[in-house]
Amino acid sequence: MGISSRGEATPLVLAIETSTVLLGVSVVAGNRVVYETALERPRVHSKMLLPLCIEALDAVGVSREDLSCIAVSAGPGSFTGLRIGCATAQGLGFSLGITVVLVPTFEVYLYQCLHLDAVAIVQGKARGQTVCALYVRETRGPSGQEGFWGRYGYREAITIGPDDFSRFYVEILKRVPSAETTWVAGDAAAEFCDEVLKMRERFIRGEALPEIERLVEVRPVDEYWRLPRPGIVGLIGSRMFLEGKGQPPSLALPQYYRKSQAEAAFGNRT
Repeated sequence: MGISSRGEATPLVLAIETSTVLLGVSVVAGNRVVYETALERPRVHSKMLLPLCIEALDAVGVSREDLSCIAVSAGPGSFTGLRIGCATAQGLGFSLGITVVLVPTFEVYLYQCLHLDAVAIVQGKARGQTVCALYVRETRGPSGQEGFWGRYGYREAITIGPDDFSRFYVEILKRVPSAETTWVAGDAAAEFCDEVLKMRERFIRGEALPEIERLVEVRPVDEYWRLPRPGIVGLIGSRMFLEGKGQPPSLALPQYYRKSQAEAAFGNRT
């Protein structure tokens, strides 16, 4: 198949995606996805991740020793899913003596939405666990902003952080013109759009809604791109590896942006 081994200019990357209900693995050689598989089932990540990794390597005919690095979707996302993905990446990295690349999950979403001008990401369906961000296309040329969004020609209009559906929509209204559609990705995209639709209907009926004086249309992106794809994790991971952004396995920790449900419920108890 002509896939390069570790240490060459074309890295061979095993990529892991576990930040949502979608469980995925890919193999990427340089800037080419040579294998990708995904399951969209709840609560199978811990059981199926390693078998999928073995299946992926067998499918492309390479051994674990050929790998240049492990790339893993690092969050924000499901607390349990991120822990499983990062723990697996750590174990593989330690056993093979290779680095782990932590790929920002919201960068994966943005990469998948490059054809859109205003992209909202809404991750986390559980009440009190939602994490959001808004990216707006910079029409005057490269944004010059630090962060992964600047690479793709966006500015981060609302920074990654905890929020709820209603408050996030209010923040979008402050930053997106009424005539422009905001496209929504993330595992809570459909739920967010449904909630906004209810708010819009109340507004049209003339009900008073605090801080809402106009409307902006929001739509979920195509279903295939609504969750992060493992092949995109691998492509970004390959680029980051070549940029020297691989880390020792011991530092491959999930990127959380808010407390877990248990921490939120019991963290203040003594």
